[in-house]
Amino acid sequence: MSGRQSDYEEKLLTDLLAKYQSPGLVVWGEIEGAPGTYAKLLVKSDGTVKVEGVTTISGSVDISDDWTRQLGQVDIQRYLGSVIGVANPLHAQVVVSGAVIDPRSIRALISSDVVTVYGSQTQALLQRATTFDLIVQLRSGGAEIDPRSIRALVKSTDELYSVLRTDAGVAYDARQIRSLISTDVITVYGSQTQALLQRALTYDALVQLRAAGTEYGYKEIRWSIPREPAWINGLNQTAPGTTTDLVTKTVTAAKTGRIFGWQIIAPEANQFILNIGATAYRIGALSGAGVICVSLSNPMFDSIAAGTVINIRVATAGGAGTVYRADLLYDEA
Repeated sequence: MSGRQSDYEEKLLTDLLAKYQSPGLVVWGEIEGAPGTYAKLLVKSDGTVKVEGVTTISGSVDISDDWTRQLGQVDIQRYLGSVIGVANPLHAQVVVSGAVIDPRSIRALISSDVVTVYGSQTQALLQRATTFDLIVQLRSGGAEIDPRSIRALVKSTDELYSVLRTDAGVAYDARQIRSLISTDVITVYGSQTQALLQRALTYDALVQLRAAGTEYGYKEIRWSIPREPAWINGLNQTAPGTTTDLVTKTVTAAKTGRIFGWQIIAPEANQFILNIGATAYRIGALSGAGVICVSLSNPMFDSIAAGTVINIRVATAGGAGTVYRADLLYDEA
């Protein structure tokens, strides 16, 4: 009983080994003394050899590779033992529908080439036979449109309805839309969504003047500086000499001066000199009693250095008992 059980278990073990082990190497060998008769030898992975059958092969068998024996489209003899590369390229053929294509015929399309365009249904797009127009079907939102329904709107038969709404989304009665009249009161807003400013009592519009993005005050428009120049008043001078100052001003330390004008009163003919430091300028002349008044919006003399003495004097000494006076329109900062 135990012997049969051992034989059974050994058979199961043999079947498992035969199932999961490698089948080994199969070799056909000619049987000595029996030309043309070959035996199938199975060399198993465990090193054992098993004869599985005998067969007879007639005729000559050529298993050598040559130029006429190829595997598919690859020349085995050409690449046997060689590395495929630039010096030993892999030869292949392009075949379409059983026909070999010359790779030299593959090129970019040109204007004289004739091609057929296919759509998503793998069908050629339709074209009219005589005029060659492309035949299409108009669609919108997936629905096909009859081109005969496309026409211009007609006022007498076609009506369009819409709802007017404000920025807040509130519906607005279109009958309230009309031209403004003098009694309408409106508020004007600017780019900051704020009402434009207005003076409370006189109702003037309040504005800020700008040029090229820079804000300016009214003084800068009049005098080209953000300040109002002031008059430096001289004293009455009787019979002044050529070194008598009718008016004088010294530029304050750490500031620069500007002269915008002057005013001179004289009872007789004379000429007048403006001295800025050591430089003298002839600024006017009278042929008799009179007044010289000059006032410009831009400074006539600018960037006068701190500590510079400015004065106005006569070119010729005044006559006995004559009274002269001069004023200077001046600014410094």
